[in-house]
Amino acid sequence: MNKYIMSFVYFMPKYMYSGNYTTEGAAGLLKDGGKARKEEAKRIVEAMGGSLESYYWSFGEMDFMMIADVPE
Repeated sequence: MNKYIMSFVYFMPKYMYSGNYTTEGAAGLLKDGGKARKEEAKRIVEAMGGSLESYYWSFGEMDFMMIADVPE
């Protein structure tokens, strides 16, 4: 019997994505609210096998920023 037990821990890399809405995207954001955009981002990240950690709206050069754990 082996005295040593090997365990492996796998950490998914974290990625920060940021972007801007098009005119149509901004209109949809005003019409449907921010929750719909966040839920769509979550659906896309989960379809890639990851999880959405956070999603932020911002002022300035970028309209949104999100942090996601996504497999390589």
